[in-house]
Amino acid sequence: MINFVENSGFIYKSIHSQKPVGLAKGLNKLISVLENEKYVFRMDADDLSLPNRLQYQIEHMENNPNIDISGGSIQEFIGSSNNIVATRCYPLTHEGIFKVIYKASPFAHVTICFRRTSLAKIGLYPVDYPLNEDIALWFQALKNGATCGNIEQVLVKVRMDGAYDRRSSTKAFNEFKVYWNIMLWKKSFSFFPFMRFVFRFLPIKFVKVIYNSFVRKLVTK
Repeated sequence: MINFVENSGFIYKSIHSQKPVGLAKGLNKLISVLENEKYVFRMDADDLSLPNRLQYQIEHMENNPNIDISGGSIQEFIGSSNNIVATRCYPLTHEGIFKVIYKASPFAHVTICFRRTSLAKIGLYPVDYPLNEDIALWFQALKNGATCGNIEQVLVKVRMDGAYDRRSSTKAFNEFKVYWNIMLWKKSFSFFPFMRFVFRFLPIKFVKVIYNSFVRKLVTK
C-alpha cells in the first residue's frame, strides 16, 4: 500500500509513523505538516467518498466564509456498497449542532472539512480521550468559538461490517468523560450521557436493534 501511494502520481504527500501513535497523535501529525492548503478533508480508508463530495463541500465553505467546520450526511452499507442499510443526517446549523452535542456527535467524522486557517481556533485533536477524539474535538471547537455546520447531501458511504463488535470499556469511559464535560460546560443536567454509557455495555443484539431504530434519530433532534 505504501509503495502504491508513493508511486501513484496523484498523491502530493505521504506521511508515515515509525510505530503506532494512536489516532489523535496521527491526525495532529498530519495537521502539523499542512502548508498553504485552503481546506482539509477527513476520510476513513475503508469508506467511499462520493464523486461530488469535494464540490459540494467546497461550494458550501466558499458560500459561507464564517463556517470553520462542515460535514454532511452519510449512507451506511454492509457488504456491497449498494446494500444501503441506513442514511444518517446531522443538524445543518450551528445552533442545531450546539443543541445536540451533549446527546450525540453532531458530525459524521468521515465527512469533515476544516478551513485550514481556522485550525488555530479549533485546536489540535485532544489526546486524553482515547477512541473519542472526534467528539472531543467538536466540543473543543465549540468552546473555542468555532462556527460549525452540515449540508444535506450524502457525502460518504460508510462500511458497517463488524461495526457493532468494535466496543471497549476504554471507549465507554472516555466517551462518558467527554459528554460529562460537555454537560458541565453547558451548565445543564441530562440523562443522555448516562444512557449512552449503559448502551455501550448492552449485548450486541440489543445494540443492533437500538442503533437502527427511531430512537437514534430522536437523539439527534
